[in-house]
Amino acid sequence: MRKLSLRLKIALWSALVVAVALVPTGIFTLIHVYHEQLEATQERLLGTSRHYIDMASKHRGESQWGAEQTAIKIFHPGGQPERFVEIADEQGEVVCRSANVAPGVMAGLPQGFSYVHLKGKPVRALVTESKGVVVRYAMDLDEVYDATKELAVAYLIALPFLLTVIYVGGGVISGKALAPVRLLAQTAEQITAADLGKRLPAATTQDEIGRLTNVFNEMLDRLQVSFNQATRFSADASHELKTPLTLLRAGVEDLLESSEVPSHMKPPLNALLEQTTLLASIVGNLLLLSRMDARQFKLDFAMQNASEILESCLEDAIIMAEDRGLNFEAQIPAELMVPVDQSRFTQIIHNLLDNAIKYNIPQGTIKVTAREEEAFAVIRIANTSVARHEVASQQLFERFYREEHSASVPGRGLGLSLARELARAHGGDVTLEGSDGHWTEFKIRLPLRHAGE
Repeated sequence: MRKLSLRLKIALWSALVVAVALVPTGIFTLIHVYHEQLEATQERLLGTSRHYIDMASKHRGESQWGAEQTAIKIFHPGGQPERFVEIADEQGEVVCRSANVAPGVMAGLPQGFSYVHLKGKPVRALVTESKGVVVRYAMDLDEVYDATKELAVAYLIALPFLLTVIYVGGGVISGKALAPVRLLAQTAEQITAADLGKRLPAATTQDEIGRLTNVFNEMLDRLQVSFNQATRFSADASHELKTPLTLLRAGVEDLLESSEVPSHMKPPLNALLEQTTLLASIVGNLLLLSRMDARQFKLDFAMQNASEILESCLEDAIIMAEDRGLNFEAQIPAELMVPVDQSRFTQIIHNLLDNAIKYNIPQGTIKVTAREEEAFAVIRIANTSVARHEVASQQLFERFYREEHSASVPGRGLGLSLARELARAHGGDVTLEGSDGHWTEFKIRLPLRHAGE
């Protein structure tokens, strides 16, 4: 039952509990009804036997008693249940006997009540002796058994119907009871880092669900405050660092161009400029991500020929990879019109090509393909690689995430994360399509039509 919904589980368990309760109750009821019917039969046997004794003692010696068997005619009507009567005097001589009793059959019955078979039927028999008269009287139990069977059949017919009603009713009741929980789950699914302002409707009751709703809303309030503080700090810190880094870079460049700086100071100044440039790039990326988190980031959409942008990015990548001896392959159509922000789209391509260069093997290959697939432009950037990643893994796109084998590769783990966030801002996505230790492939998927069109 792990895959069943909670509503269905409650309905099933409700039906099961009722079934567990009704089955022993039904068995007890059947036993009780059987014994009640049996007691009623025994009361009839006892009352009729007393009448036989009274009549036999009253008419003793009358010829009409023996000839016409008056008692049998009066007290032994036909129909159901079938009755068996035998009356004897104190010497044991049979005074009268019903036609359905063979001689000697009832003579050996014990005193009191007993179960016997007469004419192949189970019967309840009673032997009483009083006033010098012995009455052996029996009634078949077909009516008792039939009444019990009819009740059992009715019970078996009603049980599935009752369980169905319980199941449906339990589902309806649990559905209504769990409606706030479903609403809570739907709201939670819609809440993202970009939109923490959603809340559940205020609870109108003070039950457990109402308390859960209030606690959930209060938790979202705290999360939103914390997230806004963290986002604001990140954006402010990145912004504050940007100006001094720009000044620092300009100062180092001035020193490198100055004739007063000794030549032996040029190499360390070049290294300082490189690190300053790298730090400025990291700060710029963090500032961009912070703005996207705070939804303060806007794209300037325009229809662009993605093929031209890809060709331009490839030319830059070929220059960047000259010392690696990499082989570039491209399958790009002459025209692929996509609504994008040109600078940000270029940044996505540059980040993925930079990743393909840095994590490639010497004399390896980089392959870029682009084409339309349904309502999307799909661009694949693949490269030879010794890395092996899980296709479903999202760690590669986490900020600052770097695998152990990439420790010697320059970078800070922001390129893939930024590429994916920018693609999603365009209404698309960047995904890892495969990485088997020989070939790694990333896919960019962007809509061919702007969401506002």
